[in-house]
Amino acid sequence: SLRKLAKQIENQKDRILRAKAEALCAELALATPVDTGEAMLGWHIEKTDTGYAILNGVEHIAYLNEGSSKQAPAHFIEQTVLDNKDVIPNGMIVTHPHS
Repeated sequence: SLRKLAKQIENQKDRILRAKAEALCAELALATPVDTGEAMLGWHIEKTDTGYAILNGVEHIAYLNEGSSKQAPAHFIEQTVLDNKDVIPNGMIVTHPHS
């Protein structure tokens, strides 16, 4: 039936989006400077109403992204996202724990 086909298409779309989110999450982990490994291991994916969000709740991730580590340039998060050929950014929010 048409409903069954629409559901199959939606499930396939979700699997593709999830796989792309997982790949980008892995790229972000590799780009993250490592001292203790906490920030690198902080990357995770959450399903939202509109797709998937890639998050890192580690308190100092914003400081690292501002360039506090010599291991990665400032804005390494944005650069990693923009360098990914499968991603068309629809906005990005990087929160600062001190703001």
